[in-house]
Amino acid sequence: MAIEKPTPELTRGICESLGTGMLLADAAALAGIDRQTLAEWKRLAEKGTEPFASTRHEFVKAELLAQRRLLTKLSLAAANDPKYAGWLLTHRWRGWREGVVEEVPTVLAAPEPTDVKGMLERIGQRYPLLAGESPDEFEALVTGLLTEHQPQGPTEEHLVAELAGVLLRKGRLRLAEAASHRHQLRRTVQYDSKEITRAAVAHLTDEKPEETLLDALTATDEQTAGDVAEREANEAAVDKAIAVLEAKKADHYGAALVAMGSRKEWWDEALSRAKAKGENAGTIYEENAQGLLSFLRDEVQPWCARQILAAKSRPLVRQQAFGMSFKADEHETLGRIEASLDRKMDKILDRLFQLQERRRAKAE
Repeated sequence: MAIEKPTPELTRGICESLGTGMLLADAAALAGIDRQTLAEWKRLAEKGTEPFASTRHEFVKAELLAQRRLLTKLSLAAANDPKYAGWLLTHRWRGWREGVVEEVPTVLAAPEPTDVKGMLERIGQRYPLLAGESPDEFEALVTGLLTEHQPQGPTEEHLVAELAGVLLRKGRLRLAEAASHRHQLRRTVQYDSKEITRAAVAHLTDEKPEETLLDALTATDEQTAGDVAEREANEAAVDKAIAVLEAKKADHYGAALVAMGSRKEWWDEALSRAKAKGENAGTIYEENAQGLLSFLRDEVQPWCARQILAAKSRPLVRQQAFGMSFKADEHETLGRIEASLDRKMDKILDRLFQLQERRRAKAE
């Protein structure tokens, strides 16, 4: 019985459930996957079988992200209440569970709590999220910054809020750069597709490339490997038929047709051109061993070589398309903005560290 494979939609749904803290078995059950199927997925993943290995990696990643998100919130709570810190220590490190330390140290007492929700609202007013930006990811960013810097007072909170805004805008620059490149890629594919394929294989052949840009951009590695294998099998069958014809043994014409297998259709099409005659009929081959040999040598053998080269050249064509689509001058403005944000972030951190160092000095 064939086992159900994890589709992208199914994997995404399970990962969303894992992100809430749900156990894998329960998340899979919610998605309609029973424990036996889940166990088989695990077995195949441990063997490195795809797509099960990649799916297991996505599950582990989702669980770790959920763990980090929950621990971040718990750490923030621990900064305001030592009992949360004690719970973290006794559940995270064995020595604390075994009673090495009997009580939570007083040094864990934290400053006044920072209002995460209020901080989010204030930052949101100054840096409103754009369509497609995740509120959960932004909340995790702000929570992480508050946990890391533990701001006290309106000045430090303002600096942390500014730091969150800088990081938010830096993320938008990555999106803008990717969007600009995809837009230029569409224009390049539309107007320069032939030039791209020619340039990509210019160092391999001076003939017109057989590969289409669309195939190079859309074909997966598995599809390309399958196409290469199929085309090499065609070439091997043609080479075998040529060897039979050159040997000139008894009934070598019929033996060559047998060696060609299903590829005999190519010969049938060539013979049909002879019947059509006319100016566009192409080369006319006689229906005998010599005619078949000429056809295989002159047309089919070179064609097979070009087809194999075309499939193997897909990575080169894809790289050429991406490279020609990247216009450095169009990204220069984005680069200047990012450099400005980096300088702003350095100034914010310097000021924040100065304030915190001054506060610690006063406390001592």
